[in-house]
Amino acid sequence: MKAKQSRKTDIPWIETLPWGTHFCHLHREQSELHDAVVPFLRAGLESNEACLWVGSGGSAPKAREALREGIPDFEEFLATGALVMISAARWVTSGGNFDTQQAVEDWRVRLTRALAEGHEGLRVALDASALRGCHGKAFSEFEAAIDRVIAGQPILVLCAYGLGRVNAPTLLDILRDHPLASLRRNGEWDCLETRATARGEWEYRGHLRFFESLDRVNRAIQGTNDLEEMMSEVLGEMLGIFECDRAWLVYPCDPETKSWRVPMERTRPEYPGALVLGIEVPVDSEAVRVFRIANSTDGPVRFGPGSEHPLPGGETEQFGLRSQLVMALHPKGDRPWLFGLHQCSHPRVWTSEEARLFEEIGRRMTDALTSLLTYRDLRESEAKYRRIVDTAVEGILVLGADTRITFVNAKMAEMVGVKVEEMVGQPLTSFLFEEELSDHHEKMAERRRGLSSNYERRLRRKDGSEVWTLASAVPILDSSGDFRGSFGMFTDITDRKRAEHRLQEHLNELQRWHDLTLNREERVQELKAEVNLLLEQLGEPHRYGSQRQ
Repeated sequence: MKAKQSRKTDIPWIETLPWGTHFCHLHREQSELHDAVVPFLRAGLESNEACLWVGSGGSAPKAREALREGIPDFEEFLATGALVMISAARWVTSGGNFDTQQAVEDWRVRLTRALAEGHEGLRVALDASALRGCHGKAFSEFEAAIDRVIAGQPILVLCAYGLGRVNAPTLLDILRDHPLASLRRNGEWDCLETRATARGEWEYRGHLRFFESLDRVNRAIQGTNDLEEMMSEVLGEMLGIFECDRAWLVYPCDPETKSWRVPMERTRPEYPGALVLGIEVPVDSEAVRVFRIANSTDGPVRFGPGSEHPLPGGETEQFGLRSQLVMALHPKGDRPWLFGLHQCSHPRVWTSEEARLFEEIGRRMTDALTSLLTYRDLRESEAKYRRIVDTAVEGILVLGADTRITFVNAKMAEMVGVKVEEMVGQPLTSFLFEEELSDHHEKMAERRRGLSSNYERRLRRKDGSEVWTLASAVPILDSSGDFRGSFGMFTDITDRKRAEHRLQEHLNELQRWHDLTLNREERVQELKAEVNLLLEQLGEPHRYGSQRQ
């Protein structure tokens, strides 16, 4: 569930503020500081926000006492980390200069942690008096950085300034850096809309709308890891934010491409676009012109009324186009995309404020596309790797540091006659014959020493029969060189081993026959000759014609 946009403050004259607001409180005495900070933080805690108080070490005891008196369950909030009190000195360098980068990074980390812990957002109260001596250029840059950090984010920031500690030029800078300033005059609360007073109420409200719109887009981007879902959600928000008729993405925004398509668009029902029509559009001279203009411009480009660029002729006729606002997006590792809005119901002049908001959203879309395209490519690579592993003719097995099986592919499980899930979590010894255990332990000792090896391994199938394999195993080591397991590939060589066994049996039999018949033929010839000789002595004819007969 999305957090509500308007947040209560419990500060008189400022009942609610939208996320992304950065305002100040001016005070003369410390009690007036506590009169604003205590209800402000209490309201945040009551609304399930993580709260941060940034003060000085010297004022910490008084601040803690004021917060304890004004916030029920104060100690419990401290214990759970919902309320954190820190010293602003952590953002001051040893040379006494203010470290804007460190401060801004600190806030980003705290916001991420707060959202991960289930809080609606982050509320910050900063006693700027704790940074005495740092109210120069560096601190002014920090104030500007606050606006960049909290834009569209679930953060509220109250900066408190002691009037007795700032001079007139610094006070003007303070009022310039904050759209709102609260203070107590003659015991009564008052609120100054500083930027609105200087530039007009409409402009101040425009700032709030800017931040609210960015918040809607940020939430759409952060709500999913699916590329198409993210694009659809963002473009849907664009229809409401700009009150336009069509929001879309074209790919690729490349003058050299042969055709372009619309991967995603959101339209009002009466103005269907290229995606609904389901067409791939050949690149013509008008498309080349638009692509080149967009790629050569660092920011949004207007086409149509109030612009130096006429509407593309083909699109105007085909899609009922009356006005167009586009921006080239350049996600890392991919060709450019074209991000755009169409107005079809009437000619429209896009204002500078609308262009600025569109540009900021475009930059967020670029970052999101970079992340999600990388994520998609990674998932596709993982799926491809999974297909290779699952269809491999070799069995693949991974052991953890405890030598238990953490992964096997289907072929490995098939070799031992079980299902994959029956192997995972088991020690490899569960699938070995007792005669193999000693050698297995020796091989695992080699893996722990970082050694790889190739060897034959006889595995025991579920039915008790054997399967012979040729194993190739390597150790898995972490970045420190510590043993984290081993990876092995097993080739079934059972048929080869059986053939080798039959061959050996034949060789053994042949050897036995050879041993039995060795020197027998020469003895037969000798006996024939002796018989003939005896017959001759007896006066009888030879029975054998020759000695070799």
